[in-house]
Amino acid sequence: STTTDPSFPTQAELRELVDEVTGNPLSRQLFFDAARFRAIIDLDGVVVALNDFATEQRGVDIEQLVGRPFWTDPIFAGDPLWEGRMRSRFAEALTSPTDTIEYEERVDLEEEAPLLLRVRIAVVRNREQVPIGFVLDSQDVGREHRSRALVREQQRLLHVVFERTFQLVAILDATGRIIDVN
Repeated sequence: STTTDPSFPTQAELRELVDEVTGNPLSRQLFFDAARFRAIIDLDGVVVALNDFATEQRGVDIEQLVGRPFWTDPIFAGDPLWEGRMRSRFAEALTSPTDTIEYEERVDLEEEAPLLLRVRIAVVRNREQVPIGFVLDSQDVGREHRSRALVREQQRLLHVVFERTFQLVAILDATGRIIDVN
């Protein structure tokens, strides 16, 4: 019997947890209504639950993802090493002193710009503190990184213009005190 067998104790406990989250309005709001990808995954890597954002963002039916290993999602089809990396990440979370790991992962997509994901995997434990699964939370931070790079480039260009202008330019603070002069 494996952990994906519905009669396996941890699998039953994980499904009870999903039912509790679904039934509690606050928990439902925090998990299912979050504006980021969230999944509850069993110890074998099989998706037990996804939030609404995950299915809307991916544009797929929930049945295509729930009940299947996380790494079989078509978004990862072009990466033959994805399954091994995810299994390693889940093992790392299980051995982490905080039961949590965070990392950034680049996902190359066909016909689209790559995603840069900030991922957090947290171990879910039962009342006896036995691991029964994971909560995976991810967010595309590529736009954030591109925005920071754009701001840095704009600041660099502004500094070049400031330093190379032939007129005297002074930068004043809100009180009128001179901060910088070219």
